[in-house]
Amino acid sequence: MRIVVNAALKIAQRSARQRPAGFDSDDSWWEDLADEAEPVEGQVESSEFQRHLWESMQNLSPRQRAAIVQRYYLDMSEKEIAVELEAAPGTVKWLLHAARKNLRALLSERNEK
Repeated sequence: MRIVVNAALKIAQRSARQRPAGFDSDDSWWEDLADEAEPVEGQVESSEFQRHLWESMQNLSPRQRAAIVQRYYLDMSEKEIAVELEAAPGTVKWLLHAARKNLRALLSERNEK
């Protein structure tokens, strides 16, 4: 339930910032807001997937986990990751490849259960 409330608040805040000048308080704004909201089922599936992903990431080696977080969550380039990990660019490519392969296997195992 908290996920639904937080999502609605985020949409309301975003929409409030985007209201045109001279906005009046007619009910069409609320209808537009409701149309933008992600269905509850989608929010639950997304939340479950994120939980499974983070649990699966705990099974990666620390270097693989660091490479994945830096690449996909911090949006760092392979060159930037190489500097941070003090590793060769080829090593970073290998770490990312191995981590993605391991994550695919771990996530598919969870989906089969």
